[in-house]
Amino acid sequence: MSIPGYRPSPEVAAALARGNKIEAIKLVRHDTGLGLAEAKDLVEALARQPAVTAAREKVTAAWSETVQAGSSGTAPAPLSPGEQPRVQRTALWVVVAVVVAAVLGFLAGRA
Repeated sequence: MSIPGYRPSPEVAAALARGNKIEAIKLVRHDTGLGLAEAKDLVEALARQPAVTAAREKVTAAWSETVQAGSSGTAPAPLSPGEQPRVQRTALWVVVAVVVAAVLGFLAGRA
């Protein structure tokens, strides 16, 4: 299905480039007022267009480069209201271990 003269919004094109058809369908329905089946058919027709296919391949290639570079590719989840960020306590454990070792060394030397 296609609507003559319909040009997808940049948001729809970006959703299709990411491979997120559900988001694209929601956006098309909002933009055009189409029903679910019609919007789904339109999004599937748009997804088969060469420009969208090339954009999806570009996004996929950029994602794989990011993952290969060692990044997880995702941002940390935002905190819920009232939630405190987790603190890495590795340094604290190292200090505690050094103090315990010093105290044990001191006690062993006195005995």
